[in-house]
Amino acid sequence: MFLGSLTAVFAFLETRRYGITRRTVKCRKPLAKPLKVLHLSDIHFWGPNKKLSRFFDRLAAETFDFV
Repeated sequence: MFLGSLTAVFAFLETRRYGITRRTVKCRKPLAKPLKVLHLSDIHFWGPNKKLSRFFDRLAAETFDFV
């Protein structure tokens, strides 16, 4: 019972966390210019969500070489 409740709380909270993490990857042979790659994962949403809309607005303000 406790584990099921804990899982439900985690699932509820996890679906409301959005963030941008930046990573730098070192290459053996330098590229002509740095590449900016967008990787999205685990985007869970249903219905209107202002926080998720703001997150997507932040992403839309950026430019990426690969998605």
